[in-house]
Order: sequence, then C-alpha cells, then structure tokens
Amino acid sequence: MRRALLAATFLLAACEQNYSKPGASDVQLEADRSACVREARVKFPPAIRQVVLSEGYSDPSTTTCTGYGTTLNCTTTPGYYHPPTMMTVDDNQEYRRTEVDGCLQDKGWTPVP
Repeated sequence: MRRALLAATFLLAACEQNYSKPGASDVQLEADRSACVREARVKFPPAIRQVVLSEGYSDPSTTTCTGYGTTLNCTTTPGYYHPPTMMTVDDNQEYRRTEVDGCLQDKGWTPVP
C-alpha cells in the first residue's frame, strides 16, 4: 500500500499544473501548494483499491505418449496457473487534484496553460 501511495504521489507531481501570481515567487507557490495538498489529503484521504485488469486462468496439463513395439513411454507436463493482472487505484486522487487546484486559485494563483 505504501508503494501505491508513493506511485500516486509521483503521478500527481508529474501532472502538476503550473500557476502564476503577480509578484509571487516559486518558493511561495510551493509553500501554498504544500498547504493545499495537506488540506486536500485531509478532506479526501487515499482510497486505495485493487482493480482486476484480466482474470487468472490455467493451462491444462498435457500427456504425450510415444511407443515402439510393446513399449509405451508417456510424459505428463503439469498445467500452469496464470494469476490475474491487478492494478492499484486511488479513487480520491482526482478529487484531491481538483481540491488543490481550487485552493491555489483561492489563494490568488492563476493556472498557466
């Protein structure tokens, strides 16, 4: 779960919106953004869940026999289980992002396209 939160944090950082505010510095933006992120996490805590992308399945076992005369040799290869493919999602991630954007705009920051 800790990995999922870390991954979500990196994804959020990669998708951060740039903002401008007349007379404000990058340091002030980061301070305001940090405060907004803290508020958003309180309001919309991580809601982590697993999503099944593909179901698990099994390959059947197979038996192959060869013979010569009265001799019969059979080899059985066991089946193999392929586990389901899963993905971790945070149902509140988009709500937090929207909350942070609104919070920054309330503090006077304007989104830069």
